[in-house]
Amino acid sequence: MELEISVEDLLNKHNHVPFDLRPNYQATEDDISVPLLIEHLKIVTMALPKPGFIQMKTGVQ
Repeated sequence: MELEISVEDLLNKHNHVPFDLRPNYQATEDDISVPLLIEHLKIVTMALPKPGFIQMKTGVQ
């Protein structure tokens, strides 16, 4: 069973992807803000469960 989709259909689907979820193929390492990256990692790290939490709750090692 072949799935046929036109280029127009693909573009329309792409246009429904939220802007912040679209890849930026022109970005370089120089575009990364180190202070913003550090702040983001602090926030994400605080949201992660502490080591051993999963094992304690599930018994899985």
